[in-house]
Amino acid sequence: MKTSTVLAVAAVTCAAALGSAGGASAATRLAGASHPATVARWQVIKTVHSNDMPAFTAMAVTGMHNAWAFASTSAKTAAWRMEGTAWREVAFPGRSGDQVLAAGASAPDNVWAFASLRQGSGRALHWDGTRWSVVRQFSKTIGNGLVLGPRDVWVFGEPYVPGNGLGTWHYDGKTWTRYKNAGALTAASALSPSSIWAVGDKTAAHWDGSRWSLTSLAKILPPDSLVCHSQVTAVYAASPGDVWAAGMGGCDNLGRAPFVLLHFNGTAWQRVASVSSYGEPYQVVPDGSGGLWIPVITGFPGTFSMLHYSGGHLGQVPLPLPGPTMRMGVAHVSGSTVTFGDGASYQDGVPQAALIFKYSG
Repeated sequence: MKTSTVLAVAAVTCAAALGSAGGASAATRLAGASHPATVARWQVIKTVHSNDMPAFTAMAVTGMHNAWAFASTSAKTAAWRMEGTAWREVAFPGRSGDQVLAAGASAPDNVWAFASLRQGSGRALHWDGTRWSVVRQFSKTIGNGLVLGPRDVWVFGEPYVPGNGLGTWHYDGKTWTRYKNAGALTAASALSPSSIWAVGDKTAAHWDGSRWSLTSLAKILPPDSLVCHSQVTAVYAASPGDVWAAGMGGCDNLGRAPFVLLHFNGTAWQRVASVSSYGEPYQVVPDGSGGLWIPVITGFPGTFSMLHYSGGHLGQVPLPLPGPTMRMGVAHVSGSTVTFGDGASYQDGVPQAALIFKYSG
């Protein structure tokens, strides 16, 4: 998800509080320090101007020269494809009011887009290398998806639609199965088809190939109050003993802070950071160098920041555009230090141009 004009903010210091509970050896120190300028190489590589409020909202990446980006507009969803270094618009069966909230791919001829009408129905769409088709329509909003193969696709609900209740679904190439015991999962990351980590609300869950096992994270999240509800919104699994999750307390005046970073060391979950100056995390993805990219938005309509966590340090990095006028999601290219971003520039909360970003390590 996305942002707007001129030069970026400088890297800033974050004040952070270390959590307790559990022991995570990979995450022992959080320093309030600016991240080195060597990571500050985000660039805008594609701009799409339009009068119908365009914003890139999701990406699927299978290589440095093969990717898809999906743009919502006031008309209908559009799809753009990168082949080589050029981006071109491709026919896509979008509906008026649709938003592709998530996308994924396991190969250039197995790309999935998960589109939904806000507080309405959702659709799972598939690209087979030649054309897009609708594989399944759901009665409720799809918030996220995980694509492991043409016969191994997971679909999850949307955390910000009250009462949505889509649940957790799996597609095996023929049949869609709902796992009612999985709870309200909304994001996932896979080590393999038989080892998947997912999060949602105050829960972390692990799939072992046959069942979901749930663990409560309530004790290491900020406590709820009458007006606050903390939740985990993003997850990344690097190995069985190195799993990261991010969430928010939902306890500031605008309901998006503090930002919290959690870690699982193979035995227990620990809170690594709680930072009141940051809010809702969209994603946690690897940077290809042992660190993490974490896009966050604070307040409403929101100030965007890109956080980078590496070597026990959490910091904000410079971006091509100022935070209050931009939003951005990220998609990492496996086996590289290249990460793409999808987003938009904003003015007074209204999208002005759809943007694609790139970071090269």
